[in-house]
Amino acid sequence: MNLSLSARVLLALTAFATPMLAQDPPKATAGPKLLTPEAALNLRSISDLQFSPDGNRLTFVVTEPAKGERRARHIWIYEKQSGSIRQFTYSAKSDFLPRWSPDGKQLAFLSDRDEQQQVYAMRAEGGEASALTKGKRGVKNFAWSPDGKQIAFLAPDAKTEVEEKKEKDKDDAHVVDKEDKHARLWLFTLDTGEAKALTEPKWEIGEAMWHPSGTGLILSATDHPESDQNTHRIFFFRLSDASTGERKAVDTMTQALAPRGPFGNIRIAADGKRMAFVGRGRRSQRCPFDTCQSKCFRRFRFRRGCLCGANCDDAPGIVALGPEE
Repeated sequence: MNLSLSARVLLALTAFATPMLAQDPPKATAGPKLLTPEAALNLRSISDLQFSPDGNRLTFVVTEPAKGERRARHIWIYEKQSGSIRQFTYSAKSDFLPRWSPDGKQLAFLSDRDEQQQVYAMRAEGGEASALTKGKRGVKNFAWSPDGKQIAFLAPDAKTEVEEKKEKDKDDAHVVDKEDKHARLWLFTLDTGEAKALTEPKWEIGEAMWHPSGTGLILSATDHPESDQNTHRIFFFRLSDASTGERKAVDTMTQALAPRGPFGNIRIAADGKRMAFVGRGRRSQRCPFDTCQSKCFRRFRFRRGCLCGANCDDAPGIVALGPEE
């Protein structure tokens, strides 16, 4: 599976790079030429590769050479069956963070083509992009729900008229920690077009990942964003009852874990029983059982409530969480 995935990624990158090289064939030189900072600015870069649910398409972001102070970003798609590559977005500004809908029929992405950065969606075959989120708040990140009916996104509250007037008047007076607006968790329903804030303004949400069951989201969040210390923890925000499927009132967040030190890139296993994130290991508690064989790999046992693994002395590693086997 991993070999097949890597092969397809390499194929896509090679196919995309070939026509670029063909447009500007290298000149014969007496020896190897070093890449200068000036020349690096004229190179395209590829990032954020995302396979469609059926694996037949690969979307990625291309950062164009700098023009003035901007480096525009556009979304491209590689078609596995035909081996072709096509540009998907053409806005005058930047389009990035492409994410496939669960059925693979739509591609949502962030764009700053409007006054604020918003979530847009377009049919996979192409066409006109439509803005899903609107308003004066800029969206920082988003994720499709497993059933494709909702999108969770992170954004601060919109600026008030007073704040807009101060910005227009170039009034830079600002009360630190009191006037700061942090990213909240919002839920957008595609059928109604309604966007609703789920977390209180005091919380700063860093990441949001849907649980595969669709009953809630795993969050990286803190209620002390003003702190100089790392206060982010991992929470579960429940939206509906897992047994009945009935929607609940907005629930308080349940803390799942407080990692030591910075962490990020939370991922949840397809069965919903485990999650992983990238962090930095610490000399920590020892479990009475020896289950972690590889260095820098830790597994949290919810029933016993302990963190196990070999000492890593702050080396980067993967932390996997799950119920006791």
